Amino acid sequence: MAKSDKAEPFAPLPSTNLHLKMLILAAPIIATQYSLVLMQFIDAWMLGTIGSNELAAVTPAGLLIQVLVSFGAGFLTAVVTLVANALGRGEPLVCRSYGKQGVLIAAVGGTGCIALWPVAPSIFQAMGHSPAVMKFETVYFQVSLISVAPQLIAIAAANFFIGIQRTGVAMIGSICGMVANVVCNYALIFGAFGFPKLGFVGAAWGTVAASCLQAIIMLVLMVVWDRKQFCRDTSKLSWRPITTMGLPAAIQGAIDILSWGVVLTMLIGSFGTAHLAAATILIRCMQISFLPSDGLAAALQTMVGESLGRKRAPEARNITNIGLRLIVGYMVGMGVAFYFLRTHIMHFFSDDPAVVEVGIKAMVFVSFFQLFDAFNVTFINALHGAGDTLWPMLMNAFLSVAILWLGGSAVIHFQPHLASYGVWLVASIYIFAQGACFYVRWHSQVLRHC
Repeated sequence: MAKSDKAEPFAPLPSTNLHLKMLILAAPIIATQYSLVLMQFIDAWMLGTIGSNELAAVTPAGLLIQVLVSFGAGFLTAVVTLVANALGRGEPLVCRSYGKQGVLIAAVGGTGCIALWPVAPSIFQAMGHSPAVMKFETVYFQVSLISVAPQLIAIAAANFFIGIQRTGVAMIGSICGMVANVVCNYALIFGAFGFPKLGFVGAAWGTVAASCLQAIIMLVLMVVWDRKQFCRDTSKLSWRPITTMGLPAAIQGAIDILSWGVVLTMLIGSFGTAHLAAATILIRCMQISFLPSDGLAAALQTMVGESLGRKRAPEARNITNIGLRLIVGYMVGMGVAFYFLRTHIMHFFSDDPAVVEVGIKAMVFVSFFQLFDAFNVTFINALHGAGDTLWPMLMNAFLSVAILWLGGSAVIHFQPHLASYGVWLVASIYIFAQGACFYVRWHSQVLRHC
């Protein structure tokens, strides 16, 4: 590809002030993530007003949907890295082609997930939850399968914009979709604005409607942004780079969500509905800390990818250190807030004394592991920006099995008096190990070979 074909939409942002550049890139993503957190908080509040069974059911079913979405989203992180590398090399046609390929992969893979509809009852029956909870889990999962394809299409388009360092464009469609999700959920759960009152299943149908709207908006923005060349572009690239880089990241994302799903549904859920409902609230709190930090890390990833595309490994190391300081500062601050406000947070979400009591005690662990999760978020995204996805996937799989699954099961078997608090302790150890391993990998391996 000719380097002279530098269309204005693909011009990289100035890199003279790396702190400022990272914040400029991250700000729209963080705004998007905060909107997502607010939407999920509102969803949990809406369902919590219906009953504890509904609140308990939405987490296992939602996490299984997140496994599918996370697998696809992990695969599509390759779009960010490949587009950013091409941007650094001055190859806009390559940027465009990887963006379009990402959208096509998202559409095909997401549509295929609907094939899981018939097996949903068997999946939740195997989890051993109460019949009332299992009924809600099944219907929520089945309806939500329809939303996977549009969610992935929106992610692919957003990753294209993140890769070309135009994160503000990605923010527009995301916030529109999230606002639509809140409105649609409210209308369909409670029967507002002339819509039928669907109750619990209304939350799933609201997500489907909002996801479709968001996908349409992102595709329109993608075409309009590069309208002179997008539809006329006939360049073809091998899908091997996306597959080679994206598949390990996809497996890692799915393993991470699936591991948390096992913790919540099989380990914590074995102690009863109150523990599972409390875990739902704690996960929402973790998202307040994690998702905005992940926005900063997404900016870090594209900056690392661009720097390495320009053959500037020392700059990539400096970018990672800047990102680490910002992410640690935010997540540690959130951990302190969680600890001192844990009673108020639990009472906001639930008036069930059993749920509140469990949540207040378990929140101590959530507060504690924020520092280690900051290392995890920072260095996994730095590794992805460098194109290193296979080693993190293998390490994450090992830690998930050895610590989270086997360790959690051992605590339940040998120390059952600890209840779900023992499982949360194991989860803290798991997050510490993740952060430590990814930190060592980044500093001892990747940049040495860049």
